[in-house]
Amino acid sequence: MLLKESLSNRMTRDRVTPALMIGGALFLFSFGIHFLLLKLRVPAAATVLDDLAIAVLGALLFFFYVSAISLNQEYKRAKERIILITELNHHIRDALTVIQCSRGIADEKDRAHCVEEAVQRIDWVLTDLVPTIGSAKKPRLYSPEQN
Repeated sequence: MLLKESLSNRMTRDRVTPALMIGGALFLFSFGIHFLLLKLRVPAAATVLDDLAIAVLGALLFFFYVSAISLNQEYKRAKERIILITELNHHIRDALTVIQCSRGIADEKDRAHCVEEAVQRIDWVLTDLVPTIGSAKKPRLYSPEQN
């Protein structure tokens, strides 16, 4: 059951169509070569099965190549999402810690200032950091002002 689902996920139109096109092109090329061989009096029955075998092999190789590229892209997207989640978690937890610790500040003005800075940090994370997903190779745990 799991193998069937895995195969159906991999057998998508954007992967199968190029593989079939390459297979067809290989078949036509090979058939043309064998047609030339036929003109040179090589028996036709000996060449058609070779054409089909070359086409199937080429299509399979191309299919696995396209699948490998697709899996690599999926891996990179997942890695980008993990980096973004790590960054969001770090920055928002830091800001929430400041807000939580601000309860212990006696001066109302200082408390409001700490909360405002924490809110600005959360705003920075959501407006400046989130749209840059894909540009970081590792989590950016400090804002540009802190570097």
